[in-house]
Amino acid sequence: MERKEGWILIDRSGKHFGTILNFLRDGSVPLPENMKEVAELLAEAKYYCISELSESCEQALLRKQREPVEPICRVPLITSQKEEQLLISKTIKPVVKLLINRHNNKYSYTK
Repeated sequence: MERKEGWILIDRSGKHFGTILNFLRDGSVPLPENMKEVAELLAEAKYYCISELSESCEQALLRKQREPVEPICRVPLITSQKEEQLLISKTIKPVVKLLINRHNNKYSYTK
């Protein structure tokens, strides 16, 4: 909306506006580490029709999608009592023991 004094109202969130201004000043900016924020910045860059910044954000999002996912936990398979005791002795965290009995249950893989 343009006013008589020449002011323009931009009805957008100000969260990434500083990054947008810095890109317009310098031609480059470091992208956020958080991919949610990169996606938000992409939306702002598209709104302001800044194709170079849009492309940078899209490339960063594509690179992140191709990265292998690092598991947040690993579940070791213990095959002997010795391995079990070794695992328990190496940690101060609680240990949960899950027993799998496949020897006597011939229907364990049926639906």
